[in-house]
Amino acid sequence: MMRVLLKGAGHEVRVALAGREALALAQGFRPEVVLLDLTLPDMNGADVALALRTAEGPGRTTLVAVTGYGADQVPAVFDGHFVKPVDHDALRAFLGRLTAGESGSHGP
Repeated sequence: MMRVLLKGAGHEVRVALAGREALALAQGFRPEVVLLDLTLPDMNGADVALALRTAEGPGRTTLVAVTGYGADQVPAVFDGHFVKPVDHDALRAFLGRLTAGESGSHGP
């Protein structure tokens, strides 16, 4: 559903359903924003986030945790978070703030 929402808003979207798949995808496609579930079938989402941070070169990808847990369960490597189910209006507003160049923006 998020893919449809994001594509409809004009974003280029790539989807990976597992951690290792996400890491491989990120090697050939440098995303500006990654929405990353913390519970993946093959890896912990926090481990995927740390691997992405380690591999990134100049610039910084905005990493956003998508989780069923509250903010106190989100590792510091993330720039923001959304609790499932993701509020589409809140996600659009978050992405709009990033596009507008606001730094330090966090999810609700």
